[in-house]
Amino acid sequence: RRNGYGAAALPQAHQGQVARNGKDPGHGLSGGGVAAGRVPDLYIGVLQNVLCVLPVFQNGQGKAVYGGVCLLPDEPLMRHNLRYRYEAAFLRTNDVAARQSRPYQNFRTTNFLVRRDVMLAHPFDERIRRYGYEDVLFGRSLAAAGIAVKHIDNPVVVDDFESNPDFLRKTHEGLQTLLQMRHVMQGYSELTAWSDKAARWHISGLCLLLYAAARPFIRRNLLGRTPHVLLYQAYRLGEYMRLCRDARR
Repeated sequence: RRNGYGAAALPQAHQGQVARNGKDPGHGLSGGGVAAGRVPDLYIGVLQNVLCVLPVFQNGQGKAVYGGVCLLPDEPLMRHNLRYRYEAAFLRTNDVAARQSRPYQNFRTTNFLVRRDVMLAHPFDERIRRYGYEDVLFGRSLAAAGIAVKHIDNPVVVDDFESNPDFLRKTHEGLQTLLQMRHVMQGYSELTAWSDKAARWHISGLCLLLYAAARPFIRRNLLGRTPHVLLYQAYRLGEYMRLCRDARR
């Protein structure tokens, strides 16, 4: 696991095979680290992903594959943790069919496999020095090059969540990245789209005035015990518009 993401879920057709191969027949693995004859989860996760993704490459369906993410049910987190609630709301409307309908905009680097030659030709944008939007821009570069992205139902489990204050700090850092890269984000960010609409309709000042009045209440809710995803979306847009305003000064 890394950054809260566990091994990929395995399709039913391959579960028996991995269950058999998941035990070391008495010989162990070189390098140590295997307890009680078990192969580490990392190796099982790699095998699972190869079994799921290899046919996509073999059939020429895509040179990059994204498997998706999922959550384990957790009632306390669902009530109190902003990131968990946000991910849950997002996943309700983003199954594999919805992701494939906008393959590049829905690409994330939490669970993907890409051909080596593609990765070398389209590395991550080195202009980004803060958290956020590396995966969005990577998807955009694949789209510009006409490289097919295939979405499959092979999710990893998100099982580690920041506290609400930490998540808001990461959100603000990501918005700074978005501001930096806004000129190449057209069609890839709803925040930039709504901010641009407000500017075209000449209501940016009014929106910022209303947001300034509501901001203390919104932050109190998001930092509290019952955060609301809708208020979080309003917070993101408001903070982004504030950053845009400050950048123009």
